[in-house]
Order: sequence, then C-alpha cells, then structure tokens
Amino acid sequence: RDLHSFPTRRSSDLSEARSVAEQQGDRAWMNRADGELAITSFLAGDLKAAALGMFGAIQKARKLDDVGSLVRYEALVGDGMLQWKEYDKALLYFDDALSIAKNHPDIQQPLLVYSGKIEALIELGRTQEAQKLLDAALTEATAKSAIGYQAELHFRYGLLELIHGSRLRAIDEFREAIRLADSVSAQRIAGQGSFTLAQCLEAGGDLPGAQLAILRSVEKA
Repeated sequence: RDLHSFPTRRSSDLSEARSVAEQQGDRAWMNRADGELAITSFLAGDLKAAALGMFGAIQKARKLDDVGSLVRYEALVGDGMLQWKEYDKALLYFDDALSIAKNHPDIQQPLLVYSGKIEALIELGRTQEAQKLLDAALTEATAKSAIGYQAELHFRYGLLELIHGSRLRAIDEFREAIRLADSVSAQRIAGQGSFTLAQCLEAGGDLPGAQLAILRSVEKA
C-alpha cells in the first residue's frame, strides 16, 4: 500500500466535504473538515500546517460550542504534546477536554483523553494520581466493553508496576494487555506490550521468553 498517497486521497475527500459544507453555510462542519485536514497534514509530515490547522479548529469549535469536536481535537493536541515530551502542556489539553466532557453528559466518556492523561502523569512521576485515574478509566472501559482501551490501560498498569519495582506484576499486566490487544487486532498496543514484556523477561533472566516476546513485537510492527 502506498502510505504517502493516503493523506493525499483523504485530503481531497475532506476538501470536497468542506466545500459542500461551505455551500450550505454549515460552519460547524466546515471547521470539522478543517480539523481533519490538519490531521492529514500531520500524516503527510507538514507539522507547521498541522499545528496551525488544529489550533484554529480548536478555537472555532469553542466559539461554535461544538463540544464533541473540541474534546476530540484537544485530545489529539495533547497526544501530540506527549510525543514531544511536553507533559505539562499535554495535561492542560487533557484536563480541559475532561472538564468539557464532564459538563456535557451527552458526550461519551473520552477514554482516549483518560489514556493520554495517565501517560502524562506517569511521565511526570505523579503515580498516585495516575493509579487513581487508571482504576476509574478501566472501570469505564470494562463497562463499555472497550477491549482496545482495556488493553492500553493494562499496559499503563504494567508501566506503573515497573516504577514501583514490581516486575512480576508488571509482566502479568503486559501479558494481559497483549492478550486483550490480540483479541481485537490492536497491533500498536500488542507491539508495545510485547516489546516491554521482552525487556522485563530479559531483566529477570528469562532469555528464551524475552526472545519470543521480541519476535512477537517485530511481527506486530
């Protein structure tokens, strides 16, 4: 598959959708198209256009009171901040998204926002807060049968156990994360879980287990 052509094709479709929304005078859908176009710019490697487009979409969504889009875009910006290791800035976006969602019960629980905030808290060493939020998020993900999110949350539990020095518990959490991820073909989290599991097994002297885990990680890449 030509990965470079994917953003181009999607960009063309979104531009057409924006044109239709503009003809109909639908400002909310125009802005949603702009937000999605910012995502395609990111996928295409144009980080400047992606940042300008996404921040603009956030401001317009706030003015239009399009809370669903606002929560989505703030979650995406927060995730971007995580990738750049700007954890404090990421928390600002995640906290605002969660505050908005809390004040609008019609919005589904933003599990993606919870996951991002948990990662930021762990990286900042605020492990007690991360643990509390993990427990709440896993309860919500289980109630909604959101298997992919459950897998990601178990992976986060494993990282916390490593921080606490509980390598065996971490191994159990990573294995559960991999099992759940495999059940819904969530390749990314299965790969992350397998790679981190391999590191844990190697540290414990289980070289055959570590080799098997790293091979599975490569398969999921």
